[in-house]
Amino acid sequence: MKRFFLFLLLLLPAFAFSQQLNGLWYGVVDLPSARMGIHIYLTPAKSGYASRVYGLWLGSNRIEVKNVLVEGDSVEIKAKGRGMTFKGRLITPDSICGEASHNENVMPVSFKRVPRPQTPQQPFRYQEQEVFFSGGSDSVRLAGTFTLPHYGGKHPAVLLLSSGGPQNRNNEMSGHEPNRLLADRLTRKGYAVLRYDDRGVSHSTGNYAIATVPDLYADARSACVWLSEQEQVDANRIYIIGHSEGGLLACMLASDMPEVAGVVLLSVPAIPIKELLLHQRRTLMSLQGVPEELITVNEELNRLLYTWAADTIDNDTLKAMITEHMTQFYQERYDDMTESDIEAGCSRTVSLVVNNWFRSFVRLVPEEYISEIKCPVLAVYGNKDLMVDAARNADALMNRLPSAEVHRLPGLNHLLQPARGEGGTADYIHIPITMDEQVLELILRHLEDWSKRERTP
Repeated sequence: MKRFFLFLLLLLPAFAFSQQLNGLWYGVVDLPSARMGIHIYLTPAKSGYASRVYGLWLGSNRIEVKNVLVEGDSVEIKAKGRGMTFKGRLITPDSICGEASHNENVMPVSFKRVPRPQTPQQPFRYQEQEVFFSGGSDSVRLAGTFTLPHYGGKHPAVLLLSSGGPQNRNNEMSGHEPNRLLADRLTRKGYAVLRYDDRGVSHSTGNYAIATVPDLYADARSACVWLSEQEQVDANRIYIIGHSEGGLLACMLASDMPEVAGVVLLSVPAIPIKELLLHQRRTLMSLQGVPEELITVNEELNRLLYTWAADTIDNDTLKAMITEHMTQFYQERYDDMTESDIEAGCSRTVSLVVNNWFRSFVRLVPEEYISEIKCPVLAVYGNKDLMVDAARNADALMNRLPSAEVHRLPGLNHLLQPARGEGGTADYIHIPITMDEQVLELILRHLEDWSKRERTP
């Protein structure tokens, strides 16, 4: 019997439900035709946030939720266009019991709380402020959270930059909130910390779908400038921490802004992005048991597509080139593909390749920015990272910036969690730890050392 997985992320008004329902829950529903594992993530948002739900079915299709109702210790969730409803009640602090209905079928289901031992818990011994500032263009207004130590004076400050894709200020992924964790640990140690929603996400205005890497860089630069202008911040001690693509933005800022006093790069790409993506794809296909012959064919195809995407040809011309090439590719290799199948395949490829962000991303050569960094750098990689190969990228970074302190930590995945198995992305949600404590200790130790150094404007 196949096992299905559904991940629901619920953002609800903070007044809507008991704090006891917050967090990640897991349950299993036995449908007539399948067994479905369900992850539900309940997170209160600031007043005014719209309710949003994201679902993942069989690892690909997003499921929208039509209605979410929470009253006291009870919750009701209705999936849009799926004929699925869940009703349940908090029985103990760590269990929810109820029933799930799918079309005409009604089945009992219970959920157990998934531990997240590092999630910051109130009361917080620091100030937390909702802030707004201009982004990289006049039409973008970024929203974020600014945390400050409870005592006065000017504090060293940290800007947190999220991973790739449209991320909220907490860099929320698979039921984990690494930026929230970092902000909590850093602020408790005396740092002012800014984290913000990407343009077009949550409270930030703008449209992420049409953003390029330079647009996201402009937003990050605006955030860094805003942070430096706050009266509670020591402008000579501003540090940046970025994960993955956020680490790339941190490199760009550090190479361009002399006021940046240090950067922490977590799982950051350091080889040309085209090569990174090809290696990433090869690694994942190999782990899935795909024959080498097919991996090579796929690699040759992607290399061509990435080269075209990185070119300066206009989008319409690129679409036509991809459609013509993919049509021929399918016709030569798959006799059983219908015309509609070929059209669908071409359309999927075009949507993945012909978009502003991807075309700007695949052009990046990180070494160009890394070699220009003058401030102290700490880089951390996990040797079970399937997205950003630790050996290749750590070596590239050290070659371009010998002064950087680079750590390759055994057993950690791309999120710098203790990996399960090979370190695959599907395992992130099942791992209780958001970020390994040795990584947090490295970050805090280096920031403390840097902040003690004499630095003039």
